[in-house]
Amino acid sequence: MVPVKKGNATYLKCPKCGYEEKVNKKDRKSFVERSVVEEDKRVKVPIVENKSSSGEEVDEDYRKQLLDNLLEMGEDFD
Repeated sequence: MVPVKKGNATYLKCPKCGYEEKVNKKDRKSFVERSVVEEDKRVKVPIVENKSSSGEEVDEDYRKQLLDNLLEMGEDFD
């Protein structure tokens, strides 16, 4: 069962058969997914802004090169 939003209501839906059941507010608290990532498995992700410090837009070639570099780094973590 996976949570699905319909308007202001939340339903649990079976991905195989499509059965849905409405979740009441009391039970909604028990459907919180939490996970812990070990310190050595964490990866720092750089933040890329659309404008340089001078206010000019970042060159598209620079952006593509940065994304290529990030993809290459990601392969090392598999």
